[in-house]
Formats: sequence, C-alpha cells, structure tokens
Amino acid sequence: MKNRRKKIYTDFDIQGKLVVFLILMETLLMAGAIVYLYIDFQSIIENHLYSAHFASKDALFQQFVIAFVHVIIAVVLINLIALWLTHIIWSKHIDTILSTFRQILQNTSKLNLSAAGTNGKARHFVLRFLSSWLTLERNRSFRLRALCSRMDDRADLALIRSSTSEIQRLLKANPLFFREDESNEND
Repeated sequence: MKNRRKKIYTDFDIQGKLVVFLILMETLLMAGAIVYLYIDFQSIIENHLYSAHFASKDALFQQFVIAFVHVIIAVVLINLIALWLTHIIWSKHIDTILSTFRQILQNTSKLNLSAAGTNGKARHFVLRFLSSWLTLERNRSFRLRALCSRMDDRADLALIRSSTSEIQRLLKANPLFFREDESNEND
C-alpha cells in the first residue's frame, strides 16, 4: 500500500477541450430536446383541443409519454455516440504519448540517450520531462566518458583521485543507481 500512486495525473490540454465540447453538446442537446418537446406537445394539444368530447384523456397522456420517451432515447443515443467519440479521441491521444514514451525507453535500454525517439512530438509534459532527463543523462554520460578517458597509464595519482571522486559524484547524482545505505536497507 505504501507504493501506491498518490498523485492523480490529468492532461488539462485534451481533457479541457473534451469537457468544453461535452458541456456545449449537452447544453445544445437539452435546448434541442426542450424545443422539440414544446413543438410536439403544442401539436398534440392542438390536435386534442377541439376533440375533447371524442377522445379520452388517456390517449393525450400516452402521446405526451411517447414524445417524452422519444426524446429520452434520442438523448441517450447521442450521449453514447459522444462517449464513444471521446473514448476514440482520448485513446488516440494516450497511444501517441505512450508509443513515443515506449520508443524512448527502448532506446534508453540500449544505452542510446539521443532524443531520436521524440521526433518532435514532445508536446505532452511527460515527454518534455523525459526529453530533459535524457539531455541531462546524455551530458552526464559525456562527462563520465571524458573523466574516464583522462585516467590512463600515464596519469598522475592526483588526477586519478580527482577524476575518481568526480565520477563517484556523478554516479551518485543519478537516482537510478542505489547508494550504499539504500541497498543495505532493502536486504
């Protein structure tokens, strides 16, 4: 339970647009339903206005109920279509982000720290964060490589010590590597 995610992530860019669209659609849908019921009820009342002595009141109520049921069915169907379209838009958005994210992670697992996986698609904050992390790791990797190349057989002891301490500092700066005190706690 302690490892459960406590932060709920939202994407205000796409979710905001979808919420605005759904609110506008519901407002227009309700306005259309009210206008339709008004016109339909008006015609039902007009048809029964002069035939009050010939038709029973049950038929009038049944026509009102039938018109109301038609509106309810239309509203439910339109809402189902809107939910289906929202699901398609949301899934496409998430799949775009995750496919880019997976590609970057695959490159990183092969120790390829280039930003080749982003292809300019770093619009989402997670991808921007991952891209900046890759840049930091790439710079750290270049620095480690340069420090290691300075230590050869001809290097003096002071240079080797300073390079070694700098390498240790760079390695400890990465949260992916365990520090000694953390690795002992997990045993």
